[in-house]
This record gives sequence, structure tokens and C-alpha cells, in this order.
Amino acid sequence: NNNAYQVERAKTITAAKRAAAKEAVDAASPSVLGDCDFVKGDFMKMPFEDNTFDAAYAIEATCHAPVAEEIYKEMLRVVKPGGLVAIYEWCLTDKYD
Repeated sequence: NNNAYQVERAKTITAAKRAAAKEAVDAASPSVLGDCDFVKGDFMKMPFEDNTFDAAYAIEATCHAPVAEEIYKEMLRVVKPGGLVAIYEWCLTDKYD
């Protein structure tokens, strides 16, 4: 999960980066810059309709889900059929800490 400060910081940084990129590639199509936004929400109950995204990713986040299977179901719910889900997590075992 994130907090309001993190969301606002991400928006500010992204706006500055987007402005700098836009200056550099002003003649390029919008697909070069992408369409990005940041939303505060509960990753166990994402505020998006089913089949909204082409892809979703999580980096060192799903390990914080109260029920691991439910976050995976939620990610699959918001990704369109045939879309991609990528997850990167640390894995701790008794053998490696």
C-alpha cells in the first residue's frame, strides 16, 4: 500500500519527467511518452473495473498481502484476458535468510 505523500510525490516526479521528455520528443506520437497515472488504493480491492489493463506488475509488494492467493486473483481480475502479470519478490527460506 502507499500513502498520500507517495502518490503526490510520484505525480510530481512523473510530471517533471514527462515535461522533460516532451521537450525532447515533441514531434513524437503520444505512444512514445505513454499514458500514466498514480492511484491510492487497497491492492486487495483495486478501484478498477474487471479487464481494465493490458498488464500489471508488483515489485516486493505481494508478500504483504494478508492472503497471498487473493492478491493474485485481484491482479488477474483487473488484467484483460491474455494480458500479462509480472511479479518480483524476495523469497526467504530456512536455508537462506
